[in-house]
Amino acid sequence: MISVKKLGSALLLATCILLICTCKKDEEFKLKVLTEDYAPFNYLDNGQLKGSSADLVNRIMSDLGEEGTIEVLQWDAAYSRLLNESDIALFTTDRTPERNDLFKWAGPIARIDHAFFALATSGLIINNLDAAKAVNGIAVVNGYSAQEMLESYGFQNLVICQNLEEALQKLLDNQVDLIIESRHAIQLTLQNMGHDYNELENVYVLQSYLSYIAFNKNVPDDVVEKWQNQINILKDNGTLQQLYQQYIPGDIAPGKLQIFTEENPPQNYACGSDELCGSAIEIVNDIRSRTGCQDPIHLENWTNAYNMTLINPNTVLFSTSRSEARENLFDWIGPICRNISNFYVTTSSGTSINSFEEARALSGIGVISGWYTEQILADSGFTNLQSFSTPLEALIQLMEGHVEAAVLSDISIQYLTESAGYTPDDVSVQIEVATAYLYIAFGKNSKSDYVNAWNNALTQMKQDGAFVTIWNEWYPGLPLP
Repeated sequence: MISVKKLGSALLLATCILLICTCKKDEEFKLKVLTEDYAPFNYLDNGQLKGSSADLVNRIMSDLGEEGTIEVLQWDAAYSRLLNESDIALFTTDRTPERNDLFKWAGPIARIDHAFFALATSGLIINNLDAAKAVNGIAVVNGYSAQEMLESYGFQNLVICQNLEEALQKLLDNQVDLIIESRHAIQLTLQNMGHDYNELENVYVLQSYLSYIAFNKNVPDDVVEKWQNQINILKDNGTLQQLYQQYIPGDIAPGKLQIFTEENPPQNYACGSDELCGSAIEIVNDIRSRTGCQDPIHLENWTNAYNMTLINPNTVLFSTSRSEARENLFDWIGPICRNISNFYVTTSSGTSINSFEEARALSGIGVISGWYTEQILADSGFTNLQSFSTPLEALIQLMEGHVEAAVLSDISIQYLTESAGYTPDDVSVQIEVATAYLYIAFGKNSKSDYVNAWNNALTQMKQDGAFVTIWNEWYPGLPLP
């Protein structure tokens, strides 16, 4: 029988050996960093790797004492190694729903807006995905997130290319009708090919992605954390924004927080070339001030903003209806608003809606794409819904007779009618669709320090009267949410 003393000594020895092996393993871990030729984020210029992301990664490697150089490969080869080799990092990598759980992530270090481009002389009009599915061919680069996205939407007309130059050449030669890429990449690649950006036309913006440094799942967490911390430092001291100004003048680099809202007056709307107004804008700006947040608010279409917040941590979306279906998708702060969504008709039409059944019999009902009210009506068997990008667009379609009714909120109807050149008396409220309390939504797995700080700031606003002051300025006489 082994004595307790000997057993204890054996366990101590085993523990020491384990610690030594672990330390040795950590010391021996060497990260291999890959990228591709993809201007303006990472590209070769006379054999030298340049770009906003490339310069940032070189700076991180220097600050962290990482040895080695960045290897430039074709995207599909680099992505394959990222999937299969345990010591690989790859940039600039779009964080998509399909990739989200495949890798570890540090960033974001870029934002890429994916849009359909056609020849300027083509006369193509693309208003939706169905129109894009009907063209003869769409050039995509093999393995890019755009290919994954379109395949997930059921596209059957994709023409796979090995790089962006090949894809653009097919478009220029009329071998395909469309190409999907970011404006920045197309502009620079065309220039290198001896062509002008004006030869192409942006015909439809599909989806924006935040882009990161992606790590193989087996890269140690502490390595990824060190890279993330260094990225945050270089955001705080302005390095990333300086690189953006150098390579992508006029664009705003991703901050530590990405804050999104939509055009939805009177809560949030553009009131000038570079100014946002609204009750929710004022509330969030007060929170930003109290928490020391310097990251800007980005005005987006709702679907794009919602999808980015759904995928990425440390993202903020307001004003967001909190529903049962969304409850576990986000972390919630609020409420910051309350509204009642109703069916509205033109007063002159004499149309009356007394039940959902009567509403289902109408020729068309305007709703806002991606809003919870659209989902409520779809789940209730409505087949006459026509989706629009903004409430103002839905109201205009109502007033011009393109739909018989529109679903709009009580707190916005005065602003919308006046903005469109009408008066509130020109529309008539019918039955209620739903009442909603609106919140600030944080993307899941956001840093708890950010969520707690914003939550505490809103609580302070409600305690010290700042929230009440904003509410009463915008909605006098309406009850607080």
